[in-house]
Amino acid sequence: MRSDVESLTDGVVDPAVTLRTNTVRPEISFSYEPSKLWSVRGDFHTMTNGASYTAITPHTQQATHFVFRVHPIPKLSVEDEISIANNKLLTTNFQNNIRSNALTVSYSLGERFSVFGGFSYESYFAQGDILYARGTPPLNNSLRDQELNRVWSGGLEGKPTKRLGLRLSGNFDRSSGSGAITGEPPAYGPLTWPLVTGTIYYDLPKAGRVAVDLQRTYYNEEIVTGNNFSANLLTFRWTRGF
Repeated sequence: MRSDVESLTDGVVDPAVTLRTNTVRPEISFSYEPSKLWSVRGDFHTMTNGASYTAITPHTQQATHFVFRVHPIPKLSVEDEISIANNKLLTTNFQNNIRSNALTVSYSLGERFSVFGGFSYESYFAQGDILYARGTPPLNNSLRDQELNRVWSGGLEGKPTKRLGLRLSGNFDRSSGSGAITGEPPAYGPLTWPLVTGTIYYDLPKAGRVAVDLQRTYYNEEIVTGNNFSANLLTFRWTRGF
């Protein structure tokens, strides 16, 4: 892959902020299903950039991704997803490590009722040196960002009749940690973000599906409180397949 960033000043190319980057990204994907009870799929990939446009544009990346799926019984499904990524740019001491895991369990009691629940965990770490082009000395600082993100999710769906359906689902997102530059207060930090959606729908013969969604959410950030909000949303939907 080749990417070009070109900056013009009065129609003249500015070489200081113009850069061509060549990137090589080989990848190997695989899938294995020895039986109907379980399967695994995933990939391994690396990335190498010939040049870095910013101090946090990594030169190298090594990453892998796995998805394990288990069906111990026909009505029960368990899926676990794992992702690992390591990024580096040695010239600015930049390092970025991401570890995440997401587990989802689904159970169906029949065609008219099913439930699911899940939990995901992500560990994010980044640090590096920053060199400002101008300003009041000292112009050298360091960036450090360390976060833990957790998301709980769950829901259920039922069909009291052949055409009438009810669905309730929700997520609860909790993030801890903060990102800051040496000598400055954190730019962002812990936050809480739940979202719950309730839906009732009815399938009309030949006309499609009519649905009503009611959502409740709020966003609470502990450092930049100006971003905080809460909302109630009512949506009417009509969908039809052709």
